[in-house]
Amino acid sequence: PPPPPPPPPPPLLSPPPPPARSPVPDLSALMLGGCGRVFIDGGSNMGEAVGAFADGRFFSCAMQAPPRNHRAAWASMGRGEKEASMGPLREPRSFCVRSFEAAPSLLPPLREEEASLRARGYDVRFVDGALSNRTAAEEARPVWRYASHRWGETAASLDFRDVHVERKPLPLSSRTVLGRSYDLTEIVRAVVKANASSVLALRLDVEGGEWWGLRRLL
Repeated sequence: PPPPPPPPPPPLLSPPPPPARSPVPDLSALMLGGCGRVFIDGGSNMGEAVGAFADGRFFSCAMQAPPRNHRAAWASMGRGEKEASMGPLREPRSFCVRSFEAAPSLLPPLREEEASLRARGYDVRFVDGALSNRTAAEEARPVWRYASHRWGETAASLDFRDVHVERKPLPLSSRTVLGRSYDLTEIVRAVVKANASSVLALRLDVEGGEWWGLRRLL
């Protein structure tokens, strides 16, 4: 008689599915609940803007800025009215400061600055992610190195040469990284939802992407 057929091969074991990943970053990680005043800083860089804010220098900057930097009514306001309008900037410790940085190599020294400021009583968090016009858990963005020191890197949605049209500094190298992106409009909505009477201060220095972040707020 013919030999018996070979036994069927063992079933192939499929690898376990990868863990589910959130399609968008969780805004609750920004810890905005209970924040009556919020300073949103787009583009941490070396943390110099956050340091100036913590030192109260944003108040004097606002008071000395030309009228074109303010709303139309500013020019007709008296000194007292102007000071009252910008008064919250005199109390930086009353703000929750959330500063966003998209260049990965800048985060370690910014974490050191964060620890120092929090030890002095400031609610400061440097966020690993870009502040832009969309929210995504993983978004490709170019990162440019323009100097050899630890701060000599920047992330930009535009070409480096289009941002620095004066050709200074010059890019030394570039790479593409994947990282979180936060929609400025969604963050503002989250702040207002948590506290409808919140005071918001906003600074943007995001390498040419300011208009795309602001246009939905206008």
